[in-house]
Amino acid sequence: TSTAPTNPNPKKPLRFLISSKLRQKEGEHQLQKLIFFHGKGGVGKSTLALALARAMIAQGKKVLLATLDEPTLPPGDHVYPGSTEVPGFNCNPNAAFEEYIERTLKIPALTKLLAKNTLIQLLAKVAPGIKEIVSMGKIWSMREEYDTILIDLPSSGYGLTVFHSVRNFMNLFGKGKSFEDSRAMLETLADPKQVLHALITLPEEMPLAETEEFRGHLLSQFPGASFLWVVNRLMPLDPAPTPPAEARGGHPRSAESFVYGKALQERENLSRFPWAK
Repeated sequence: TSTAPTNPNPKKPLRFLISSKLRQKEGEHQLQKLIFFHGKGGVGKSTLALALARAMIAQGKKVLLATLDEPTLPPGDHVYPGSTEVPGFNCNPNAAFEEYIERTLKIPALTKLLAKNTLIQLLAKVAPGIKEIVSMGKIWSMREEYDTILIDLPSSGYGLTVFHSVRNFMNLFGKGKSFEDSRAMLETLADPKQVLHALITLPEEMPLAETEEFRGHLLSQFPGASFLWVVNRLMPLDPAPTPPAEARGGHPRSAESFVYGKALQERENLSRFPWAK
């Protein structure tokens, strides 16, 4: 399923429209445990994730805003920058790897030996995706502690790498503890009742086309996946301004005319994509 809040009322902040849309989805069934935020850099993905976390907390939800080895944030638990009420968790793959080994082997001394940074770096070379799967596994293991975990992924392509790594490791092991953990994680990721993909884009032709292509890649991995489309930074479509005399004479348009023309172009771009109508 997909929805696309494009903010028809520019005076109403988009975060409230997103929150309203999620409340409608929550009325249909319990809100998903994991919400992944996908999008290219500069589309407002992190800002919208934070705004949604605040809105959900205001509704009384227990929410965590997670990131994957984000270099601008401290590792582990923290209060998300720019807020005083949003708990954040920046998953460090080395720490997650050490925790997984300790939980699996239950031998602290051996855990310290195996979990040295040099080992995970070596594993990253011989088994691509190890950092992604241990980070995803850590967040997946925390899902029962919260009503919802919002995962602000670094980029759309990185999200695909994370999901591919889970499937690849399940196929690699074939049996045993790692196989069972990967299979259970994949079952969660494939369940639209537990996972929602928020696709953040802009009302421009290339970002819209890239988002549509990315949606296809996600559906190839998870048929029936649930989507929330968010078209950010949509120009308000105010009534057409009266062209000033100098504009009618061939001079540059007024700022109001430029904004109106931009708004019309953005809606024309959206009309080419069925999900945005």
